[in-house]
Amino acid sequence: MKNSLHIIAIPITAILTLTSCSREYIEYMDDIRPEMTMNAQIVAGDTVHCVYLGLSRQSGTASLDNGTVRCLVNGELVAEGKEVSSDDGNYIKDDQNANHFGMSILSPPEAGQKRFIFKAGFKPGDVVRIESTGKAGSESFEAWSEITVPETPDVQIAEITTTSVFASSFKIRIKGKDIAGEQSFYRLCVKTSGSGVFHYDEDDPEYPEDIEAGIPEQYIYISHENDPILLDGETISDDLDLFGTSSGNTFLTFTDNLFADSTFDIRFDASDNNDKLFEMDEFLSCSEYRLTRNVDVVLLGISREEYNYLKALGAYSETDGSPFVEPVSIPDNVQGAIGLISISTPGTARATFSVQGKWDNLYTQEGD
Repeated sequence: MKNSLHIIAIPITAILTLTSCSREYIEYMDDIRPEMTMNAQIVAGDTVHCVYLGLSRQSGTASLDNGTVRCLVNGELVAEGKEVSSDDGNYIKDDQNANHFGMSILSPPEAGQKRFIFKAGFKPGDVVRIESTGKAGSESFEAWSEITVPETPDVQIAEITTTSVFASSFKIRIKGKDIAGEQSFYRLCVKTSGSGVFHYDEDDPEYPEDIEAGIPEQYIYISHENDPILLDGETISDDLDLFGTSSGNTFLTFTDNLFADSTFDIRFDASDNNDKLFEMDEFLSCSEYRLTRNVDVVLLGISREEYNYLKALGAYSETDGSPFVEPVSIPDNVQGAIGLISISTPGTARATFSVQGKWDNLYTQEGD
């Protein structure tokens, strides 16, 4: 599974608004010391990990002059971060669907973050400590966060059918076993990928032979409204605080409250628009095609801190940060800075579909 990261960096003024106080904070803005921000959404099993450092001021976010990042596992230093530019896309693939897999609609480059990458391996039960320093003008900052790597979820696809000739709409049922002896927190994602063989007319001089090409990976939409586990005790509430969640469960998180130390059974619909497929020149210009579509159900074990953060962030996004509704408190787990360090462990189950057809019969072809 490839890394995918988006972070939220809220200005101090917004934090004061969210936490709610009885005085007019604008009169006291000169007294507010800038705060460093530190965020990372790490996936165990990825080769490269990324930490974002920034600066939160009264009027918005800014970039640090410089910074450092270190990673310790079980008390031992295993890596030091290397700063990379925001336009260097070789080390991390930002998710294209921020509403379903990313942590926020606010992307790191827009927030003025510095990016630090490092390589390290993590396994369930490891205690990971991320330490950082930063400097902005005469201000110096130090921060750290510790997180225990969650256990890997047990997930299998019990049933999956497709209702689309392009294998882009699915009815899915998954089953698995909860981690015994502890409260567990989960997040659900589904992604598609695949490959195709594309045939062209014999008199086409540009494409004299069949061409094979891969279909890029894409995270897809999940409809969760009919499953009690995915609803996760959710109710539509006027009180959008941390525990009175929004009506959307934007990030598809849930706990084991309904199946603690037992098995779970979840049913949902998932669909995409085949954006990646329809961006392929090979597909758009061929006369016949044979497609292999992979559907990966990814269940991530996440920490309590990440669960609380994503539930609160979902509630916050429902209100668009409006000052006219009940404030939403955004939790963090960083000492000496603002932000969240999270590590998730993915369990993945795959199903594969084959589809073939002709462009002159686009709406009547059938999947195998």
